[in-house]
Amino acid sequence: MIARIRVKVRRREEAGAIISEETHTVVVDPNGAIISLAMVVRPGDTLTLEHLISREEKEIRVVRVADKQSQVAVEFTSSAPRFWHIDCPP
Repeated sequence: MIARIRVKVRRREEAGAIISEETHTVVVDPNGAIISLAMVVRPGDTLTLEHLISREEKEIRVVRVADKQSQVAVEFTSSAPRFWHIDCPP
């Protein structure tokens, strides 16, 4: 489902520093999303996703990175069917 939802993405660096970026989703579904992201990530990276309206947080895993890095497909590491607070088709 196409939906622009404000989110914050956080990643812990190897040195322990936390990098964060406020951005938005492009597409959402009960299993994850496609996110517009400037942060450099790779498939398999684990991040934290915060829904900026509900303030809920979930751990996500990077599944795919677009060629130009601007859109990143992520999946929840555990079930989160109501995370987006919208009715998503199955």
